[in-house]
Amino acid sequence: MSREVSNGISSTEHTKLLTITAENDSATGSLYCLRKQLVVGAVTTAAVLLLCTSPSSPLSFLEWSQRNKIESSKPVRFPETFIWGVATSSYQIEGAIDEGGRGKTIWDKFCHQGIHISDNSTGDVACDHYHRMEEDVAMMKQLNIEAYRFSIAWSRILPNGTGGVNQAGVDFYNDLIDTLVGHGIEPWVTLYHWDLPEALQVKYGGWLDPRIVDVFAEYAQVCFLAFGDRVKNWITINEAWTVSVNGFSTGIHAPGHLSSTEPYLVGHHLLLAHSKAASIYKSFFQLRQKGRIGIANCGDFRYPRTDRPEDREAAERAMLFQFGWFTDPLLLGDYPPIMRQLLGDRLPSFTEDNRAELVNSTDFIGLNYYSSFLASKPAFKTADNSYWADMYVDFSGDAKWTTNDMGWYVVPDGLREMLLWISKRYRNPLLFITENGTAEKDDNLELVKQDERRRVFFESHLRACYDAIVQGVSLGGYFAWSLMDNFEWQFGYTRRFGLCSVNFQTMERTPKMSGQWYGATALANGANIDIENGGNKNWQHRRLLPASKYGRRVEIPKRVLIGYGSNMDMVKEAVYNGVNIVVWSFISIIPNRGGALQKARARNFNVVGSVSNAGAVLVTKLNLTALTLLIEDLSQNGFGDVVHLASIGGWNGGHLSPLVSAREWWITFSEAAGFIFDGIDWDLEGDDFLSSPSNVFAIDCLDKMGHISQLASEGKRWSG
Repeated sequence: MSREVSNGISSTEHTKLLTITAENDSATGSLYCLRKQLVVGAVTTAAVLLLCTSPSSPLSFLEWSQRNKIESSKPVRFPETFIWGVATSSYQIEGAIDEGGRGKTIWDKFCHQGIHISDNSTGDVACDHYHRMEEDVAMMKQLNIEAYRFSIAWSRILPNGTGGVNQAGVDFYNDLIDTLVGHGIEPWVTLYHWDLPEALQVKYGGWLDPRIVDVFAEYAQVCFLAFGDRVKNWITINEAWTVSVNGFSTGIHAPGHLSSTEPYLVGHHLLLAHSKAASIYKSFFQLRQKGRIGIANCGDFRYPRTDRPEDREAAERAMLFQFGWFTDPLLLGDYPPIMRQLLGDRLPSFTEDNRAELVNSTDFIGLNYYSSFLASKPAFKTADNSYWADMYVDFSGDAKWTTNDMGWYVVPDGLREMLLWISKRYRNPLLFITENGTAEKDDNLELVKQDERRRVFFESHLRACYDAIVQGVSLGGYFAWSLMDNFEWQFGYTRRFGLCSVNFQTMERTPKMSGQWYGATALANGANIDIENGGNKNWQHRRLLPASKYGRRVEIPKRVLIGYGSNMDMVKEAVYNGVNIVVWSFISIIPNRGGALQKARARNFNVVGSVSNAGAVLVTKLNLTALTLLIEDLSQNGFGDVVHLASIGGWNGGHLSPLVSAREWWITFSEAAGFIFDGIDWDLEGDDFLSSPSNVFAIDCLDKMGHISQLASEGKRWSG
């Protein structure tokens, strides 16, 4: 449908703004048991604190199961007003660069130079969203998405960046907005997501010229007039840091400049453009249209590498040179003092009028979070004046952190810490996660069906969001990046962030497993995410994958002794060297066949088994004497808090047979070993039914194993 741009401002009904009321129920009882989910071929687990039995009062399985009912569950309860959304950007998905009157952008030129994109691709077609918009909105509706954050291509509205309005471009976005509203999806509009009209780059030098501020404000006003009757949430600039640094310091983004001064000038003009557009909205549109306006800034959390003061200062300096650079002026009235100190006159100054406009310019702050780093003071300062040299920080990663297909560290706790840091520094402003996501290798449909790493990424980061809300952060919503695989800037189509897969030959869309999970989570308002102890902890729980009938485990934590029939001396040495979890492996119960094989098995000193000639386990019991003495010895020497776990099956996937059944381990654990072992690490035993009492018991033991193992992977000890 066509809706002409006029000079009038449409009036709409009042839209109630979001309020955050964090639920922080106090936990009752001594046991927390979180909801478990069983599916064919896989086990979904969550942290469970088990009551350890004592020699004087061992629990039977019936008693134990009665004390672990779901009533003590602590599921996530996000605020009722919490918004569940997805995000994209125009150049990354629209395509149709020569259709509908669209003008060229700096990214069109950058890509067609043929030297900047890893696969030599362009956004000429991208996801073909321009022609498949209705299909994409229907897909969002199918996934229970409540809000869609998209960007408007400036050059579709104003092909030359200024001057005459392109009605065809206005019509496209009107159709998109109307389709979203018709499906009950709230539109969130970003005015600038990096695709500057090429005409402005040629005429002014783009963001290097102060005249760009008024030109951007003109463009913003056209959008407020055209779409503001239905759009209630506006984001002016997406990641001003990325525009400034990647576009004008490192040159890996359009327009590809390499400079030590331009990043700060560009950043200055971006901030002034934001405040100018926001001032126009607040002065002439907000009262009638009942909307909000903000900005989306990127921020990765920086942990100090050591407790040395210089490393703590380096971590804080890194945060201020990234997030603080574009947030301090909006909420505190000027750039961070450390930037002024280190940059001198290379950092532009604000006038009093600038400051007055800046500090009243934002109703909310968007946070784009992807990763975290360890920060430390460099051994020496380099002679150049590049942005990274200006910051004067060395970055590294923690050996415990995993990486994704971008090579970025996956650190969910960093998101919580980032939110807390923002809340503290800026006196708890209203925040939204405007981007959070991960690139994983899932470029075929089989991988799409099992993109478990992405699902775990979203679950763990949403858990971090909930932690922050419980601790008082005003977080109003979460936008997953991205709705679908798309053109990933300098990486072309070689990196996939989507909740939905895109076949770039046929343009077929397929919701991934993670997308279906996210949709279910949105529908449940997060109630399907398990949080131990009311949500003030952030554990990444273990999951079994259907790689074999035993369900091989993945992501082995650090600081855990993998005990494949380990002997006492090995365990004691490992504990003295910092291991705080010992996994005792009792998988190899074989008859005495002599030779090297029997010698290798002799280390199973605490297992007694009777085995038939066919190799099937008939009777299996634990000889606890040696193990009890070892644990008493460790306790007397100050290592009483070491966790000991019984293991059924192999951590390294090399399952030996026959396995001790879960039934036998339940009998042993409940009757005799509960006062020694803190839990059982369990692999699916093929002879038992998943729903059998012994397997249900073993699943719960595995839940606890995941909780304790994650603590160990973070260098922490379980306190029980």
